[in-house]
Amino acid sequence: MNTPDDELSPSEQEQMKKLAVEAEPSTELEDRVLHAMRSRGIVRKPAWLRSVAAVAAAITLFVAGIVAGRYWPVTAPRDARPQFVLMLYEDSNYETASSAELPGRIAEYGRWARSLGSQNYVSGQKLVESESTVSRGGIVGPTPPAEKDGSVAGYFIIRAADAEEAARVASSCPHVRYGGLISVREVER
Repeated sequence: MNTPDDELSPSEQEQMKKLAVEAEPSTELEDRVLHAMRSRGIVRKPAWLRSVAAVAAAITLFVAGIVAGRYWPVTAPRDARPQFVLMLYEDSNYETASSAELPGRIAEYGRWARSLGSQNYVSGQKLVESESTVSRGGIVGPTPPAEKDGSVAGYFIIRAADAEEAARVASSCPHVRYGGLISVREVER
């Protein structure tokens, strides 16, 4: 059977044997030849390397997006409607809840606030009964009982198109049903 060595002359076979034992070309020479071949389009980087680079770039962009979202959150457009404070007053006509009824009453006010939805409701709190009076001279002390008739028991902050709409919203509050008064005041911008 004929092998490639059979086709070579004895001197060519001797030179081939020397090639196998001679030193490999330097790394610098290999790099220059490879660069020249790549610049002419003869050799390309391996396809798997491009895939790995694309996946690495995608992961980097994904992580950068998460980090950017934490530091620069997207904010919803600001609602341009005015805000109104509904101050809930309790005077001698208010039907005060017993301690047993109080949790249910607070829950009822909370349901009312949630029924306004996120488009109208901003915030609200029930206030504790103890209060202090402060004047130019400093803290005067607890508000005298005679002056507490009609004290502020809580508040809600809502958004409405105008004072008329805010008053309609206030009139639906359970506080009115229990004999309380609600003062509606627009927040100055």
